[in-house]
Order: sequence, then C-alpha cells, then structure tokens
Amino acid sequence: MRRLLLLAAMLPSLVCAQQMPSATIDVQPETSIGTTNVTITWTCTNAATARAIGGWSGIKALTGTEVVTGVATDRVYSIECRTALGRMTVSWTAVTKNQDGSPATITGYRVYEATTYLGVPAGNRTDVSATTLSQLLWLPPGTHYAGVTAIASGVESLMSNIGQKNVQWVTATATDSITITPRPAKTTVTVSQLANR
Repeated sequence: MRRLLLLAAMLPSLVCAQQMPSATIDVQPETSIGTTNVTITWTCTNAATARAIGGWSGIKALTGTEVVTGVATDRVYSIECRTALGRMTVSWTAVTKNQDGSPATITGYRVYEATTYLGVPAGNRTDVSATTLSQLLWLPPGTHYAGVTAIASGVESLMSNIGQKNVQWVTATATDSITITPRPAKTTVTVSQLANR
C-alpha cells in the first residue's frame, strides 16, 4: 500500500481573517447653540457586544437609542462593535505524488484543529473535497493549531507540518459628534440720564 506524500509545501498557511462587524451611529442634533439634549442612535451588526466610548460610556445593546441630557460642550460619541469569534483560514498546496514518487489521485483532504500542538491529530476534523485548498474555521479567541492530511483511495497521508495562529476577535467603530456654540454672555446695560442743559 502506497503512503501519500505530503509535500513540505503543504505546511498550512494559517491566516487570521476576522468576521467583520459593522457599526453605525447617529447623533442629533449635530449642532446646537448652548446646552442641549442629544439623541444617539446606533446599530451593531455581525457583533456580539457593543460598547460606548468617547462622550459616553458603558456596555450597550446591539441596537438602541439613548438621550444624553445637558450637553454643554463639543462631544464625540463612538460605538465599538465586537465579534465573539475569529476566523482562521488554513490553506495548503495540492498533493500530487505518493511517497514512492508515483502519481497520487487525491479524493479529499482533512483539516485538523486543536488548541494545543499535540492535540492536532485527535482534534476537530473537517473533511473537504480534493479541489479545496483552503478551509475557513470559526474559532474562539486564543491560540489554535492546525494540520492537514490528504486522502486517496481511502488511505490517509501522514500529517502535514502543524501551523499555529493566535485568533482574535475584531471590532468596528462608528463615530459621530455634536458641536456646541456657546451662547454669548449677557451684557450689562447701564442707562443714565443726561442732565438738562
């Protein structure tokens, strides 16, 4: 039985690409003369959490409206939207030969992933077609390891070299602001009566 040859070039290329959240925020009014109340409306999509930063603070719902009272100076309001999972893409080059140098007819690949180097051979397995040369994995933040094997006629190759990547969530931030024009201070008017001449 021939063993499949996993070329050195099949070292997984682990590229962290995150699920990109999006953020929108709207502040009304955008300008005011003197102290005013500000209405902030925001939306986070493809996100797990929302956090207010800048002229306001705190954890927020993913969508909402809030009124900030008594705003007397220029303010910048931002909403930060963050994902719960990151993405890791494992990619490899096609296997074309068996270990003895004869042509290999690949019927598929297996991608293994784990949170430890030694755990990869028994880790989470994803089977993909012979024409697939990359696989997207959705994973919680942290260090992950991955390796790939090739399948031909039901025979699985040895594990490729194992790659490592630190998976992180990502954020999207939207910002809007209000400009406050101070009211002029009151002037003091003095009225005097001129003496008759």
